Amino acid sequence: MKEQSWFQQHPLLTFVIVIFGMLFLAILYSGVGSPTQNKIQIPSPSIEEIGYLVVSGEEAGTCYVKDINLWSEPKSAVEGAYVIGKISNACPQKTVPYYDLTVTSDRIWYKVKSGGKQGWITDSFVIGRK
Repeated sequence: MKEQSWFQQHPLLTFVIVIFGMLFLAILYSGVGSPTQNKIQIPSPSIEEIGYLVVSGEEAGTCYVKDINLWSEPKSAVEGAYVIGKISNACPQKTVPYYDLTVTSDRIWYKVKSGGKQGWITDSFVIGRK
């Protein structure tokens, strides 16, 4: 009779080794723990100004938004954008340069610069252009 291999002699250990090997390959393939997985993406600054916008957090003489958030992308926080800066003291109004604009299904977004940071604001804060 032919001698059995180690794997044949230890079927339970063989099963465990195969399962752990498959788990290791699945983790390796999925990129869990990858240093690029949780990196925050900072938008690259646009170089040329298109013009200037007059923005305000005030409506009918009442200041509702003193500091306007600059968003990382032209979308909501629910959709994955995050605050990367602010337009401080936006009441009664402030003038900021803008570098880009984009239209989404529900609004217009402007890429502006304030406090050395570039980010996106919605058209709801824009009261004019210069």
